[in-house]
Amino acid sequence: MLQLNQSLKNSILGVIIFAIILVSFNFLRPVFDVNAQEVQKEAKPELIEIIAKTKEGYKSDSIKDNLKDVEYDRVTIKSEFQIGEQTQTDFLIKTKDEDTAEIERELDNHRSGYLHNLENAPSVADENPEIIKSSPEEIREAREKINSEISNIRELKFLTKIETKDDLKSKLDDNNSFVEVNEQELKYEVPEDKPQPNPVKEFQEKTSYWIDRIMPSIQAEAQLAPDWVPDFSSVNFFDMDEVGTWVSGEWKHDSGNSNAQPSVAFGNGKMYVAVRGNDNKVYVGTWGSSNGSNFLGWAEIGNNWVTPSAPTIEWYWGRLYVGIRGTNNAPYYKYSTNGGATWTNWTSMGGAIYSGFDLERVGNSLYAGARGGGGRLYLNRMDNGSNSWTGWSLKGGWSTIDKPVLAAHNNTLYFGIRGTNNRAYVNTNALSWSDNNWREVRIGVDESFGMASTGSNICFLFRDFDSQLVQGCSDDPTLPVQPFTIHSNIFSNIAPVLGKDWDLMQVTVGGFTQSSPGSSVRFRSLGTSTDRGYLSEMIWSDGSSGFEENSTYEQKIAIGNGQNSNFQTYLGKDTTGFPSCMPTPNYATSNLPNLYLDTRVLGFPNNIQQRTGCDSGSSEVTYTIGSSYPKQIITDSQYINYWVDDLGQKDRPRYSLRFQKGEMRPDWCILSSMCSGSIDANTRYDCNSNDGDQWCSFVDSCEGDCDGEFAWTISESDMFNRNGTYPYWYNVYNK
Repeated sequence: MLQLNQSLKNSILGVIIFAIILVSFNFLRPVFDVNAQEVQKEAKPELIEIIAKTKEGYKSDSIKDNLKDVEYDRVTIKSEFQIGEQTQTDFLIKTKDEDTAEIERELDNHRSGYLHNLENAPSVADENPEIIKSSPEEIREAREKINSEISNIRELKFLTKIETKDDLKSKLDDNNSFVEVNEQELKYEVPEDKPQPNPVKEFQEKTSYWIDRIMPSIQAEAQLAPDWVPDFSSVNFFDMDEVGTWVSGEWKHDSGNSNAQPSVAFGNGKMYVAVRGNDNKVYVGTWGSSNGSNFLGWAEIGNNWVTPSAPTIEWYWGRLYVGIRGTNNAPYYKYSTNGGATWTNWTSMGGAIYSGFDLERVGNSLYAGARGGGGRLYLNRMDNGSNSWTGWSLKGGWSTIDKPVLAAHNNTLYFGIRGTNNRAYVNTNALSWSDNNWREVRIGVDESFGMASTGSNICFLFRDFDSQLVQGCSDDPTLPVQPFTIHSNIFSNIAPVLGKDWDLMQVTVGGFTQSSPGSSVRFRSLGTSTDRGYLSEMIWSDGSSGFEENSTYEQKIAIGNGQNSNFQTYLGKDTTGFPSCMPTPNYATSNLPNLYLDTRVLGFPNNIQQRTGCDSGSSEVTYTIGSSYPKQIITDSQYINYWVDDLGQKDRPRYSLRFQKGEMRPDWCILSSMCSGSIDANTRYDCNSNDGDQWCSFVDSCEGDCDGEFAWTISESDMFNRNGTYPYWYNVYNK
């Protein structure tokens, strides 16, 4: 349990601040009374859940046909996958207007993202070898299965309007893909004689409670947490745009093999890949579309010349240029003016090089970067399509032991190398060269790598120590950190390359078996991601001893959405229609037993708005994953909740971490998110973060019948420094 020792001075200051707030609320009473009256006039939501249990063997590729003629607002697709002995339950959420043709690819992408974050995010279990957690071998095997197997779907849960539910339920009943179809009303519990909420009075009562009860405990130490609260928990927020762009296509192989790093270029709406074949000759593959579709074939373009190094290809001045290192160590180039139908002869660029070189266009110039004698770095330039080179120019005092890589970014030329210490470095302004511009971007590099610009990001693609590809991006042109993480779920014995047209394109030589990746040329496209999410870890040292047979458990990330946050959240929210100010989940997974995803659609609109205060002074949005049978929780085992949402408006997380023990209500519940309700005020405990400030408090949320929307703020300091855990916002909580 973290100790919360506050000075008397701070306590007095807190009392003064609360007093000021009370005066302000009394002054604004007429405004709140009007809002409360308006809220009470809203009608009960006309929504219902239809839950369809699938037959054994029901696959993800059946969903599109089953959903094309049914009406619904949203469907939650429940599935499972294995990581070693642990079963992961996951939920993919689709609205009616979203395409359901690529369910399997979306599941694969999200699961791969989860496995990546599980493998790379900081963990309290890393410091304790006794904790049961997924091993690297189990994660690798899970990746292989994700790539090779079609997912089994366990359940489809529809959120639909009352007037369309009979038609939906009838069609599902008639479909032999489903073994059981049930409907679940959105239950609410507001006693008949309970007076309507008075926001001013409630706030005054709760504030008085916090002043009277909580502040004295702050001067001493926080209240001890009960048995059912995890002994250790952590929160990792992540932004997919910071760790790599999102996969928008599967790995493709349209014939072709190579024994060296490939090169990719885009021009005239087409994609071109240059490789050194197994016979050491130069081949160019052409695709009729820049997204890698409509393969047109491979052609040997070198007049039977062979090369000892990898070739390079670039589109410039309406022409396709290819460069190689000759067997005499001289650099040569040739070009095509008709998209590769015919080629000029090889022409020497002069000088001598000792690895392959790279071509990149910046503005009206074409640049060539090479490794010369002594491993020193050289640049050459062609202007305005003249086919006349300015000559090789020695750059700085650094050297490399492999082929350099170039990328146009931030209106200049980035020059990447493998250093003599086997680390990757990038010079961030090769057009105004200075050795002060070098930035280290990765350690443990034993070959060249891929580098390309997309939007405000400069992205990199490496072959990792285990032969998998790993990609990362940074939106800071000065590269202040090592911005890597996303594994690409393929194995290779050769350095990959990264190219950019409309989207990024990964190109490599390899396959899906680590021990024997092969020599096939493969590629896949990447799209820009708007996904953000969190990974929250839970470990109980006494297992399920704090839970009863009918207990439920929820772990909530409550994102501040009030005036202090300018009504903005780090994760996405829905502010239109009912339910308002709710999460907008895209995907969630957990290994908690009997998992459910909280839909947050309980109650009247006025009840919800009084509780969450949508875009009002102290509101929040909660992102919740729960277990309907936590009695199965195992001692000293790692449990993970993982949530992927849309991009919020706020660039840093302001949140609280909450644990809630509830109970099953079997008189009306069918094991859905409607099953769990808080027992009393003593079953919710909060850990709070003010824009990332690290502290934790397990205290009663509030007294009586309330949901604890007010949490004590210990610090007003700025967000914590995350350089050590980049790209994660990371906090640890100990009981």
